[in-house]
Amino acid sequence: MKHAIKAIVAVMMLALAGVAQTTGAHAPQITNGTLQKRSAASGLDAAIAAAIKEQGNKTFWIGYEVATKLSDRMMCCFNSINYAGKQCCGGCRLEGEHGAGFNGTINGTTGDCADRPEYNYFFVMARVVPADTPPVAKIRSFSPDCQLDAVNLPVIWLTDVSAPQSIAWLKQQVTRGDKKADDSALHAIALHEHPSVDSVLEEMTAASNVERLRKQAAFWLGLERGRRGYEIVRKLAFNPQESDRFREHLTFVLSQSHEKEAMEDVIRMARTDTSERVRGQALFWL
Repeated sequence: MKHAIKAIVAVMMLALAGVAQTTGAHAPQITNGTLQKRSAASGLDAAIAAAIKEQGNKTFWIGYEVATKLSDRMMCCFNSINYAGKQCCGGCRLEGEHGAGFNGTINGTTGDCADRPEYNYFFVMARVVPADTPPVAKIRSFSPDCQLDAVNLPVIWLTDVSAPQSIAWLKQQVTRGDKKADDSALHAIALHEHPSVDSVLEEMTAASNVERLRKQAAFWLGLERGRRGYEIVRKLAFNPQESDRFREHLTFVLSQSHEKEAMEDVIRMARTDTSERVRGQALFWL
């Protein structure tokens, strides 16, 4: 009987954890500002539009929680570089003296950086300037232990954001034409633990897209999407219809993959690719 009760409790706890992942139970540590919580149950686009209307002409940040694969990485300052081991960041300023969204490091305590906890969620943050077209000026991804200094700007925190809504909204930001926003939005998409991500990123590697977008999508497929991402990149790398310049970039992507066969593919490209440029790049990354 005791075992049965424990099993029921365990199932209930898992169910509650699943609810927390979809309702946004977590929020970032904010200094010099306060979180204004809003529900996005009616849709992410509608919630962001409502926040823009509510804030008038004021610049503000808006964010939400997203489920991701379990990781002990830190995503904090300087374009959310993934810190590990003893390289740790106390926190980030959302606004900085060197320009909007500079994100300089701030002092803070985040525990022992050499033994950081693992998280299965991260935070998507967007800087919104209502007077601009488009209004979203910057997108960042942060791990939960990165303390954020809001520099007295409003921070709207959205709950009830579903992964499909988040992916669809970020995809809009990728294709809006802002070169700086493309990669940060793509990275945020790649971090989602949702089965649709691989197809979304693969779609962006299609030959009909601009080369810059194709390269960035391939990079995040190779770096963040595990086995399926590797298989998509590998298929592109050995497709003779692809340009030398694109396949040259894919030698780098494969060299960064965590899949054990990836370096064998780079060796094969170095030995047998028909392009001297591709062979040379493959040798370089080897």
